[in-house]
Amino acid sequence: MEVLLQWVPVVLVAAFGVFLVWRDPRRMPPGLVLTGVVFFLLGRLLSELVHLAENLDPELGAVWVLVAFMGVALMAVVVLGVFLIWNTFEMLRKEGRRPAALLTGAIGALLLAYVVAAVLGVLLNSFELTVWLMFAGLPLGYIGFVFAAFLIYSSIYGWATRRFGKPVGAVVVLGAGLFGGERVSPLLAARLDLGMELYERSRAAGLETVLVPSGGRGADEKLAEAEAMGNYLREKGVPNQHILLEDRSTDTRENLEYSAEVIRRAGVGEDVAVATNSYHAFRAATLMRDAGVPGYAVGSPTARYYWPSATVREFIAILRDNLVVNAVIVGVLCLPFLVRVGSLFLGQR
Repeated sequence: MEVLLQWVPVVLVAAFGVFLVWRDPRRMPPGLVLTGVVFFLLGRLLSELVHLAENLDPELGAVWVLVAFMGVALMAVVVLGVFLIWNTFEMLRKEGRRPAALLTGAIGALLLAYVVAAVLGVLLNSFELTVWLMFAGLPLGYIGFVFAAFLIYSSIYGWATRRFGKPVGAVVVLGAGLFGGERVSPLLAARLDLGMELYERSRAAGLETVLVPSGGRGADEKLAEAEAMGNYLREKGVPNQHILLEDRSTDTRENLEYSAEVIRRAGVGEDVAVATNSYHAFRAATLMRDAGVPGYAVGSPTARYYWPSATVREFIAILRDNLVVNAVIVGVLCLPFLVRVGSLFLGQR
């Protein structure tokens, strides 16, 4: 009975997370709650392994389990850091110098530096260095947890919408930069092909579905992205009367807001499917919710070398979209570190 009572709070929290998903999956809180439950279950698993090891070897069993756990965790961080740095060089080779690629490499280098500092702290038996790493680890741990929740939940959301997305009255295809300022790029073509797939599925279900290519004209483009996208769709056989252009937007938020206006004027069904790339689908869904657009977002496959950098960029955008909350939490978690710095500074004066 006592064991069952210990699990009641976990079950209630998990049920709350499922309720949040049912109410509206296009938000981060459900992902944070459910990821927290997963982390708790992993912690309980580790606790059970330690307890089992203590029974087998009362003196060193638990120590070896904890050492093995820490070793695996450090190796995972090292592998991630090396991968991010390697991916940066891949991005630079295939895409040229871009801030997003350099940012990914910087994050990888930061992870490796943290691991090296942690190992040095243990080898040198440095209490001072360990304290600094613990304080710095508080905000970093929060960012890491939110990033894990973003990866897990956005992946589940993307899979679910591809698998269970219902027929809709309109399919909005989000624009992207044009090759040579006038031609649809492979990345944009993947979005358009997915949009046509959703359009044909909805038409087959008996709905008068329309396609809404969405994207304005950039400074380096010869025509609006929506116009180039419309040309691509017509070449693929989509009737012109089924294509409604939205050619004013300059970012995803405007894509959705202006497309909603076009859809309302056309008088088609309210539910909307937004076609974009896999790394961008979840954030597009959150912006749909903010814009009051009912429906869901679906992602097309993304080149493997491009996915890590694009995912990091999307995660930073998610943090920015919820800037106040994240800034307050990170600020509070930075207080021990700042207090430590302040005490050292005052002590030197």
